[in-house]
Amino acid sequence: MTEVFPLIADLHTVRCGSCKVLVDDPLVVKCSICGATFDRVVSNHVGLANRLNSERSGAATDEGGAEAEEATATEELVAVPRGLLSELAGALSEIEGAGQVAAATSKLAETAPAVDAGDDAGAAGEAAAAARKAGSLD
Repeated sequence: MTEVFPLIADLHTVRCGSCKVLVDDPLVVKCSICGATFDRVVSNHVGLANRLNSERSGAATDEGGAEAEEATATEELVAVPRGLLSELAGALSEIEGAGQVAAATSKLAETAPAVDAGDDAGAAGEAAAAARKAGSLD
């Protein structure tokens, strides 16, 4: 039985997480040397792992991989204007019992990272990672 390892990426190379051998294609699913199966890409460079993981999931979806499609469906990002979030927080504050939701929405409107409408999906992924690092909405 093969073990599951991540691909390790830096700015110049992608390596097997098990045997550390250079991998030419970051979309490959299995190591040709040790036989390890790759489940994801990890990197200490901001956005690189997100970009490669999205490329991998896109390639798996193109090949008919239903599992990759499910995983990306739960992580879909959408852009919501701050003004709309502020209006929503105001409307929720008027509803009895929705005070916590209104406060969370208001805080999200104030602290959510800005993503320019012209930016690509990689920037949206980086913004989402920054929001997760910033902490919860409590």
